[in-house]
Amino acid sequence: MKLFSFFFTEVFWGSLLILLGISMIIKTIFGIDLPIVRTIFAILLIYAGISIISNIGSSHKHKTTVAFAEKIIIPEKVDNYYSVMFGKGIIDLTHLQNLDEMLKVKIDVIFGQATLKINSRIPTVIHTKANFGNATFPDNTSVSSESYTYKNYAGQGEPSIKVTANVAFGNLQVIEQ
Repeated sequence: MKLFSFFFTEVFWGSLLILLGISMIIKTIFGIDLPIVRTIFAILLIYAGISIISNIGSSHKHKTTVAFAEKIIIPEKVDNYYSVMFGKGIIDLTHLQNLDEMLKVKIDVIFGQATLKINSRIPTVIHTKANFGNATFPDNTSVSSESYTYKNYAGQGEPSIKVTANVAFGNLQVIEQ
């Protein structure tokens, strides 16, 4: 299990050295003694807890989750669930062509920024709930802290994609291509 692999990266050690340096400057100039070691230990515990909950540090990392990172997801097979937490993700569904059955997809955006790319030739319905977040759609509609349903009417009667999107303290942008 690579749960603590973050502790061996340049970002971790660079941040640690910066925090220690800032702490020394503040102590020397202002005479304020910051409990930097305890603070770093607390941050490490918080990171470990979030890693365990969201499973971002395991070797079985789910390919449909973006957490604390930036990622482009172009699934070969469409999954039922995608999430973007504390990061930036692009979910590209434009490669879908002929659908044999209706696809149901759920997307959660939590303290992150997500872009959903859909095929304009595939009938798609997107029901969005924005809670202290923002969602924008190809019809130039933008919603904040409310619900909205977007429909493209390509090929009515054909199987379609139904997307349920929840945005909490984040941003979702839907683009048709």
